[in-house]
Amino acid sequence: MEIEDLIKAIKLIEIKSRKKIGGNLSSSYRNLFKGKGLSFSGVREYSYGDDVRLIEWNSSARMNSLYVKDLLEERELNVYVALDISGSMFMGSGSRNKFEVGAIIATMILFSAIYNGDRCSLILFGGDEFYFSNFARRAEEVFPFLKKIIEVHGEKRLRRDNFSDLFFFLTKKVRKRGILFLISDFIYSELEAQFFSVISKIYEVVCIGVLDKVELDLPEGYFFSFFDPEREMVGKAFVKEEDRKVYSELVRERINYFKSRFNVLGIRGDFLLVSERSEIDFMELLFGK
Repeated sequence: MEIEDLIKAIKLIEIKSRKKIGGNLSSSYRNLFKGKGLSFSGVREYSYGDDVRLIEWNSSARMNSLYVKDLLEERELNVYVALDISGSMFMGSGSRNKFEVGAIIATMILFSAIYNGDRCSLILFGGDEFYFSNFARRAEEVFPFLKKIIEVHGEKRLRRDNFSDLFFFLTKKVRKRGILFLISDFIYSELEAQFFSVISKIYEVVCIGVLDKVELDLPEGYFFSFFDPEREMVGKAFVKEEDRKVYSELVRERINYFKSRFNVLGIRGDFLLVSERSEIDFMELLFGK
């Protein structure tokens, strides 16, 4: 994807977000965080996926069916969108790479937050410089964030995944708690279990993993060319069929590890494959079909 295509995609998302604010996107976005607020608005029947901590046992006993508390957020949310810009995110075997899909998803979240009356901020980590924006409350205040994303798109990325700067920032520097959307490929990072366990106690965390299909299944054949953007290496590799299988198993083990961590800690998230419909996959992942 050329930079002009990325700019067009970002502009189109802003327009679509504005049009959909009165429809399904608005209600789905707000429902994603329902239950974390302060205002009790009643009870309703339990639905699959509801937080079991919200079960209202007295009503459930009277009605002989499970009911949960219905809570609504009274104040605006603080929404943080953290996008990984390390070298591995710029890998792509098709018309898009992982960073471009991550940038589009980040844009969708930023404008969804704005058009729902929340405050949002962009964090770019894993690059040579750590970037954190001030909070935006209006759409025009988001456009400098997008300009920064586009600038990053044109830069060389040499640094490997580094979550330590992000961890320090989120635990030591940020004074306003809120919702954290974390966008990364995850599998190449040396993340310790402590990262998610600590972060999930401070923020409501949503993790979006972005992977290329080639990372799950190496191309068939014995020789293939590669470029490592984190080490600036170009070369060819000889891969036996049994090695392809071992590699795929290792990648899937890493994916399953992160999924299990998400599940244990109550973090909402999953992995998406880079495609022309990644935005649709993202919406279905978080909000359902």
